[in-house]
Amino acid sequence: MNGGNLDGYTGTNPFQGQNPASGMVIYYQLPQTFADSTELTLEILDAQGKLVNKISSKRNPDFQSYDGGPSPDPTLSTRKGVNRFVWDLRYPTVPGIPTAYIESSFRGHKAIPGTYTLKLSAAGITAEAKGEILDVPGSKLTASDFQAYHQWMSALEGEVTQMHQLVNTAKGYQDQLKDLVVRLDSKTEFQEVKVAAQALIKELTAWDESMVQRKSTAYDDVENFPNKFTANFLFMMNHGESSIPSINEGTKARHAELMEQWRPLEAEGKRLVEKAIPTFNALAKEKGVGVLFLK
Repeated sequence: MNGGNLDGYTGTNPFQGQNPASGMVIYYQLPQTFADSTELTLEILDAQGKLVNKISSKRNPDFQSYDGGPSPDPTLSTRKGVNRFVWDLRYPTVPGIPTAYIESSFRGHKAIPGTYTLKLSAAGITAEAKGEILDVPGSKLTASDFQAYHQWMSALEGEVTQMHQLVNTAKGYQDQLKDLVVRLDSKTEFQEVKVAAQALIKELTAWDESMVQRKSTAYDDVENFPNKFTANFLFMMNHGESSIPSINEGTKARHAELMEQWRPLEAEGKRLVEKAIPTFNALAKEKGVGVLFLK
């Protein structure tokens, strides 16, 4: 039962095998079945006390399922008695770009060898235990090698998160502006606001199209619709991950190339979100439309 709990498991099948769990197998016992209103959480902390990942018994209400996007996070069982959860050893999943199909993994990197603290909490009560991740035999990597890899992958995941957040914020504004144009279509007194909105939509669309390929709907669509910046960055990040963590020079060189491309893209995205949108909002309020865009 990889990456989750035992809910839904009905036993062995005479014609099917079950792969062994891949990750850290965690057993916990609950005195009673928790009500739906009670949240059970599992915090995993590294040796320095920094949060590695946090798993909940509740599903993320903001999660969107779509082809080519991140998978949902696993949840903890809240049933009475002994429960089992398998942590896949990974850091949190990076956000996707709804509903853009990107042939990639959005999973965080695997935690490095070391001792980790497991904190299970509910209703103001916390229980702690220790878990250990061991090195792959024969890897010949030092603690410094693992730490360098962890810092490298953490930095990439942070960069992807910022990129996708900017894309999603800009797309939200673009959609709101399109709705506004429709509402103002027959109102001649707001013609200036409508024209300004259409111009801003054009700029937002151009930037979005340089960041993400929204025409793809399957893995082989890249033949007709070339990947854009976000897909290329994710491919580089995925390529840099390995079961034996080591930063290769090719990935570092590709990262440097992509960051050169990102600088002007980031500047334009921030200009649109942080300057162009507020300027438009001011015009809309001045003309009596009274529209305020929310992030």
